[in-house]
Amino acid sequence: MSYNLNDLHNWLELNNIDYINNFDLSKKSWIKSGGIIKIIVKPRNLIEIKKVLIYFENKKIEHNIIGNISNTIIRDGEILTPFINLGLINKIKKLKNKEGLHIFVGAGVPIPVFSKFIMNQSYSGTEGLFGIPGSIGGGIYMNSSSFGDSLTKNIHKVLFIDGDQNLKVIKKKDINFSWRFSDFQKNKYLIVGAYFYFSKNQIKSKKKIEDKFYKLLDLRKKLQENQ
Repeated sequence: MSYNLNDLHNWLELNNIDYINNFDLSKKSWIKSGGIIKIIVKPRNLIEIKKVLIYFENKKIEHNIIGNISNTIIRDGEILTPFINLGLINKIKKLKNKEGLHIFVGAGVPIPVFSKFIMNQSYSGTEGLFGIPGSIGGGIYMNSSSFGDSLTKNIHKVLFIDGDQNLKVIKKKDINFSWRFSDFQKNKYLIVGAYFYFSKNQIKSKKKIEDKFYKLLDLRKKLQENQ
């Protein structure tokens, strides 16, 4: 792959799109390894995401998607390939639904933040997810689960951008989720966010939710290696 880094810088500045230069993976990744990514692009909304993808396609620039770097091993040395990170797509929005809790969650929302949000609404089902250090987008991609709680269990629909830069929505029933796998691993679709639905029968008392949460948190501390 060959592209002009200065041209990319200039284009991002012209379009007011955030980016990070010389990102040192060894200081930021959870496993404290990896080289230096020359540039990570951080779009703030759907318009910016599509602009970046179209620019890369027109310039024939290969790129990678990166999340919280919690379950990713990247080589040492200088990495010229641009990365896209959706860490700024990090809002949780409650939607109207009288039958339960219906929310839209951006791909950049950390899974612990999502987990705590659901618990604070008095709904159970995410207590075991609190210790997963990844983001919602990465969690959907990997079909994350922990201590019997699955991130994708309560997914209703997923919002993504396909290889032709079209924004699409796919229902859960049309996605193949299996152990640590989703259909998103078979393509380069970019997960933007997801709609989640928690039914009223998942409402629990604050004490029950806290008891389960602290029990699992204590168990995780005993089983997980300290870095």
